[in-house]
Amino acid sequence: MTPAIRIGPLVFPSDLLVLIVAAAVGLLAARLLTRRQQSRPDTGTVLWRALIIGLVVARLGFVWQFQDHFIENPLRILDLRDGGWAGMAGLAAAWLYTLYAA
Repeated sequence: MTPAIRIGPLVFPSDLLVLIVAAAVGLLAARLLTRRQQSRPDTGTVLWRALIIGLVVARLGFVWQFQDHFIENPLRILDLRDGGWAGMAGLAAAWLYTLYAA
Protein backbone atom coordinates (compact mmCIF):
# COMPACT_ATOMS: atom_id res chain seq x y z
CA MET A 1 0.00 0.00 0.00
CA THR A 2 1.36 3.43 -0.90
CA PRO A 3 1.95 5.88 1.91
CA ALA A 4 -0.78 8.46 2.37
CA ILE A 5 -0.99 11.86 3.99
CA ARG A 6 -4.03 12.65 6.12
CA ILE A 7 -5.35 16.19 6.34
CA GLY A 8 -8.41 16.04 8.55
CA PRO A 9 -10.95 13.75 6.92
CA LEU A 10 -9.11 13.81 3.59
CA VAL A 11 -6.54 11.18 2.63
CA PHE A 12 -4.13 11.89 -0.24
CA PRO A 13 -1.69 9.41 -1.75
CA SER A 14 1.83 10.77 -1.35
CA ASP A 15 2.48 10.38 -5.09
CA LEU A 16 -0.40 12.72 -5.85
CA LEU A 17 0.86 15.34 -3.40
CA VAL A 18 4.34 15.18 -4.93
CA LEU A 19 2.79 15.75 -8.36
CA ILE A 20 0.75 18.71 -7.09
CA VAL A 21 3.75 20.32 -5.38
CA ALA A 22 5.98 19.79 -8.45
CA ALA A 23 3.36 21.30 -10.74
CA ALA A 24 2.89 24.30 -8.44
CA VAL A 25 6.64 24.94 -8.20
CA GLY A 26 7.04 24.60 -11.97
CA LEU A 27 4.18 26.96 -12.71
CA LEU A 28 5.48 29.51 -10.19
CA ALA A 29 8.93 29.35 -11.78
CA ALA A 30 7.37 29.76 -15.23
CA ARG A 31 5.45 32.82 -14.10
CA LEU A 32 8.59 34.42 -12.65
CA LEU A 33 10.59 33.58 -15.78
CA THR A 34 7.93 35.00 -18.08
CA ARG A 35 7.80 38.29 -16.14
CA ARG A 36 11.55 38.85 -16.52
CA GLN A 37 11.73 38.11 -20.22
CA GLN A 38 9.26 37.65 -23.00
CA SER A 39 9.87 34.05 -23.94
CA ARG A 40 8.19 32.34 -26.85
CA PRO A 41 6.23 30.14 -26.38
CA ASP A 42 4.74 31.11 -23.03
CA THR A 43 6.33 28.82 -20.46
CA GLY A 44 3.28 28.62 -18.22
CA THR A 45 1.05 27.55 -21.09
CA VAL A 46 3.52 24.86 -22.14
CA LEU A 47 3.70 23.54 -18.57
CA TRP A 48 -0.09 23.43 -18.17
CA ARG A 49 -0.46 21.59 -21.47
CA ALA A 50 2.33 19.16 -20.57
CA LEU A 51 0.66 18.45 -17.23
CA ILE A 52 -2.73 17.78 -18.83
CA ILE A 53 -1.25 15.66 -21.63
CA GLY A 54 0.81 13.70 -19.11
CA LEU A 55 -2.20 12.99 -16.90
CA VAL A 56 -4.41 11.94 -19.81
CA VAL A 57 -1.75 9.65 -21.29
CA ALA A 58 -0.97 8.18 -17.87
CA ARG A 59 -4.63 7.29 -17.39
CA LEU A 60 -4.97 5.89 -20.92
CA GLY A 61 -1.80 3.86 -20.43
CA PHE A 62 -3.28 2.29 -17.31
CA VAL A 63 -6.55 1.60 -19.11
CA TRP A 64 -4.64 -0.04 -21.96
CA GLN A 65 -2.63 -2.14 -19.51
CA PHE A 66 -5.79 -3.48 -17.83
CA GLN A 67 -8.15 -3.31 -20.77
CA ASP A 68 -9.90 -6.56 -19.85
CA HIS A 69 -11.24 -4.89 -16.72
CA PHE A 70 -12.45 -1.80 -18.58
CA ILE A 71 -14.04 -3.57 -21.59
CA GLU A 72 -16.89 -4.86 -19.42
CA ASN A 73 -17.92 -1.34 -18.40
CA PRO A 74 -16.19 1.48 -20.35
CA LEU A 75 -17.48 4.13 -17.93
CA ARG A 76 -14.97 2.80 -15.39
CA ILE A 77 -12.33 4.67 -17.38
CA LEU A 78 -13.68 7.91 -15.88
CA ASP A 79 -13.58 6.58 -12.31
CA LEU A 80 -10.29 8.05 -11.11
CA ARG A 81 -10.75 6.76 -7.58
CA ASP A 82 -9.19 3.42 -8.51
CA GLY A 83 -5.76 5.10 -8.50
CA GLY A 84 -4.87 3.81 -11.93
CA TRP A 85 -2.07 5.75 -13.59
CA ALA A 86 0.81 4.58 -15.77
CA GLY A 87 3.30 7.14 -14.52
CA MET A 88 6.14 6.45 -16.93
CA ALA A 89 3.85 6.73 -19.96
CA GLY A 90 2.52 10.06 -18.71
CA LEU A 91 6.00 11.35 -17.95
CA ALA A 92 7.22 10.36 -21.42
CA ALA A 93 4.26 12.09 -23.09
CA ALA A 94 4.78 15.27 -21.06
CA TRP A 95 8.49 15.33 -21.92
CA LEU A 96 7.81 14.73 -25.62
CA TYR A 97 5.28 17.56 -25.71
CA THR A 98 7.65 19.88 -23.88
CA LEU A 99 10.48 19.09 -26.29
CA TYR A 100 8.14 19.66 -29.23
CA ALA A 101 6.94 22.99 -27.83
CA ALA A 102 10.46 24.18 -27.10
